Amino acid sequence: MNYNADGFSGKAGSDWTDADLKSNAFGALCPNGQKVKDLKITRDDKGVAKFTGRCKK
Repeated sequence: MNYNADGFSGKAGSDWTDADLKSNAFGALCPNGQKVKDLKITRDDKGVAKFTGRCKK
């Protein structure tokens, strides 16, 4: 995971579903109960996700 002023970016294994990422499963993307916003996900041929997004309170 990488965080910057504009949001975050990272990778997730194929066992993470798009729904897991969108719902911020386990607080993995956004800490302290924040919600995931503007999430964009792409997957490679092995199912590994690359994503970008922002956190909102």
